[in-house]
Amino acid sequence: MGLSRSAAKSVGCLLALTFWFLLALCAAAAETLPTNSARVTHTVLTNVLSSFQVKPGFRLELAAVEPMVTAPVAMAFDENGRLFVVEMRDAAQPQEATPHLGRIRLLEDVEADGAYRSSTVYAEDLVWPSAVACYAGGIFVATASQILYLKDSKADGVVDVRRTILTGFGGTNALNSQTVLNNFNWGLDNRIHGATAGLGGVITAPNGPLANSISLAGSDFSFDPRTSAVFPEAGPAQSGLSFDNDGRRFESDFIRPLRLAMYAPRYAARNPYFPRLPEMLDCAGTAPPILHFVSMTAPKPGTVRSTGGNRLGPAVMLETKVLAPGWLTNAHGCAVYRGSAFPTNYLNSLFIADPDAHVIHHAVLRENGLELLAERAADERNTEFLLCKDSAFRPVQVICGPDGVLYVADLQDGYERGRIFRIVPENFRRPKLPQLGKARTYDLVASLAQPDGWHRDTAARLLFERQDPAAVLLLSNMLNRAKVPLARLHALHALEGCAAFQEANLVSGLQDADDRVREHSVALCERLARDGAVSDTLWDQLKPLAGDPALRVRYQLALSLGEIRRPDKARVLAEILNRDRGNAWIQNAALSSTAEGAGSLFVLLAGDAWFRSDSAEFLRQLALMTGAKGRMDEVIQVLDFIDQSALGRTEAFGLLATLGEGLRRTHSSLALVDSPGRLARFYSQALEAMADEKASKQTRLEAVRLLGVSPSTFADIGSWLLLLCEPRQPASLQSAALAVLGRYGDPNVLNELLKRLPALALQMRNQAIGALLSRNDRLPALLAAIEDGRISPADFSSTQKNFLRTHHDSAISQRAVRLFGPVPVHRPETLDQYKSALRLAGTADHGQAIFSARCASCHQAHGNIQPLGPDLTAARFMGKEKLLEAIVEPNAVVAPTYAPWTAETQAGESLIGIKEDESLAAITLRQLDGTRAVWPRLNLQAIEARSWSFMPVGLEEGLSPQDMADLLDYVTTGADLRGR
Repeated sequence: MGLSRSAAKSVGCLLALTFWFLLALCAAAAETLPTNSARVTHTVLTNVLSSFQVKPGFRLELAAVEPMVTAPVAMAFDENGRLFVVEMRDAAQPQEATPHLGRIRLLEDVEADGAYRSSTVYAEDLVWPSAVACYAGGIFVATASQILYLKDSKADGVVDVRRTILTGFGGTNALNSQTVLNNFNWGLDNRIHGATAGLGGVITAPNGPLANSISLAGSDFSFDPRTSAVFPEAGPAQSGLSFDNDGRRFESDFIRPLRLAMYAPRYAARNPYFPRLPEMLDCAGTAPPILHFVSMTAPKPGTVRSTGGNRLGPAVMLETKVLAPGWLTNAHGCAVYRGSAFPTNYLNSLFIADPDAHVIHHAVLRENGLELLAERAADERNTEFLLCKDSAFRPVQVICGPDGVLYVADLQDGYERGRIFRIVPENFRRPKLPQLGKARTYDLVASLAQPDGWHRDTAARLLFERQDPAAVLLLSNMLNRAKVPLARLHALHALEGCAAFQEANLVSGLQDADDRVREHSVALCERLARDGAVSDTLWDQLKPLAGDPALRVRYQLALSLGEIRRPDKARVLAEILNRDRGNAWIQNAALSSTAEGAGSLFVLLAGDAWFRSDSAEFLRQLALMTGAKGRMDEVIQVLDFIDQSALGRTEAFGLLATLGEGLRRTHSSLALVDSPGRLARFYSQALEAMADEKASKQTRLEAVRLLGVSPSTFADIGSWLLLLCEPRQPASLQSAALAVLGRYGDPNVLNELLKRLPALALQMRNQAIGALLSRNDRLPALLAAIEDGRISPADFSSTQKNFLRTHHDSAISQRAVRLFGPVPVHRPETLDQYKSALRLAGTADHGQAIFSARCASCHQAHGNIQPLGPDLTAARFMGKEKLLEAIVEPNAVVAPTYAPWTAETQAGESLIGIKEDESLAAITLRQLDGTRAVWPRLNLQAIEARSWSFMPVGLEEGLSPQDMADLLDYVTTGADLRGR
């Protein structure tokens, strides 16, 4: 129990006099005071604030200092303005070394002057607490692999309710201070959202009213605080999560400071048969520079300098300070400002903390269709919103408070010290702290119209907690009559959280004048769909929204249509696709919504000559997906259309080829689905076109591809395909012919290609060897050809050699190792040869030319071709020495995200690529040419990860140490290396 008010006054002066002495004496001064509560006299501490530089028009205040708080990593305000603070002490220690590492503090502003003078240890002995959210008079707390619910039900300062709500985060993986659950947020959907930092795991609710077990591999999550039901969410975020007023979800990673969730995982899961766009969009684009203070002198002996990424180490005692440009290397937070105290131009902008750069970065969002781009504010071009000269300042979280200003958790070095700051406008007058916990239902509903996001969210949460039947009529009235669009939006979701949510509410929302309300109403229609069925009334309201003036409404409709089964659904999707031609996100949404009905959609779109001409690539993708799904009714619809329509040869060949390729991937074929033989005329026409050198290159190319999925054998068309492999033929035709030849199991393929190999250009020679490697039954003969000298080991690429060296058949791998040697990993002599480059001054312009010639093909995107290697924008934080090691010894350390995978199909084909996506039904491989292919699992005999890199060994050959210095300088100077 806390000290009485009179007792506090009696000790206040003494504490004020000894406050700085205690801080200097011991960072753990808080432990010398009563652990239940403590009071100190508020001190301005101007000597601390003088080291900060904050944007003009704002000022910085100390809200809580030691001993009121230590090592804060997360914060949450309850409905009465009390501040719960997570303290993660000694987090730098291994998990097993200190089993009880943290606690929860409850801070109260008893004098209502903005200074927290009452500090209560709310919960002790928590294993790595890392996130907190208030609910039903208590708190949810993330602790290592669990989420606990804690509550002081007797209001005596002692937690007497302690329940495990969810468990299983991280599985058996060891935790560390950089990989923990983080950033709990209340969402419009009446759930608590959290970031997993990629922990994954199978999550269960041991004490929940509903049985619940779900895998969170590669995603974040939300959970229903009443039922403990868990839902996968787009992600995973490493260090930050926040929502804007429209309900859009933003996340942070250490070196990707701002990403936007473009769609929910449930939309991707329902149709895994096409290569989907990423769930998360990098809003930063070309990373805008930040400014932070750095030392111009070496660190003092015994100190540890931050490595610029994931570690919080002891402070470096900085001496001479200068401003230096850089980028966020340890981003935390991404708090969307939704308060009412700042000027209105700050609404929905973002604030991101970086403890390594000692800054709070401010980003302004700009609409770009469905995407958002983060940009530096015009008046912050040459500075940061807040920066600090003192390296002890390490901000790790930013949140909006009930007073409409920003609160910053400052986790100082060693995880034993810390402060909480408040950023306020210069002329800010603090309002009275809210007491929403005592508010009537009527007042809570009225609070949904507040301009401050914290008030709206908290009122919505309390309405959800109370489930007061009297709220339904009040919320319905607000939805129908409120003048403030955000009030109507919150009312809509608050009604959904009540048991009395009705179709009439959605009809009202779908007709709303505000596009945000319409957008969310479309999404909420999914809640009323039962096995895909919606009422005629609701459907009649949804259909016209295909022509809605707001792109976001049309996008949400394209996503939600996948949850609805209506005979004319394909027509609505077709209308959206016609209106938004070329929009990749709309196309991605439409494909996700065609787990059923792909054939009908294809017929509608392909029947429009304008669409066929303008969106031919999308039609191909739709046909490919239809084949890969293998639903015969849909396949027949596509075949009927091609057979009965007056398409040109090139169009017909291309669509049949992509449909046949999809069928091949599902271990079927055009021959199996075309029992009447009506496609025979197309095969004859394709053979004529392929041999006709007067036909257009595109027509001949599509003809080759069609014949590759036709019933034709090597004996039938092999001689024609071999003619196309001659160097005088266009490279695209040579490449297509080699790909088709590689599929045939005929032993003559090997002999014929070996004859022609010396005459082929280097790139075509490599593709020919790839074709020979594409079938396992050909590998023994291919190795024999190397052994008897008919083919040189030098003709094999690094990837091809490694594929054979690590083949799952030991007889193959052992022969390959004898021929090529083992996979090269460490190359100390070569590394030593280039270490002098680390001491040379580099020239970035020359380095860029080297990068373009040797690296860009794998590390930059080119149109629809995705890079095979990682985005090197983050490589600048590796340091030149690590980067040099990665270039010279690419197989030493291989990031799992870019590790090669090999697979074998039922037909004996070998596949190789990066496993980009997977589900129980299919996997997506990014192939060596950068294209993405979806393969149904039913057609795969085996799939395995490999431990070597696609990056070739010997990339440095021909470079001098000065050339290497130039390349290192270019990659590490902050140039945009993504090629977007």
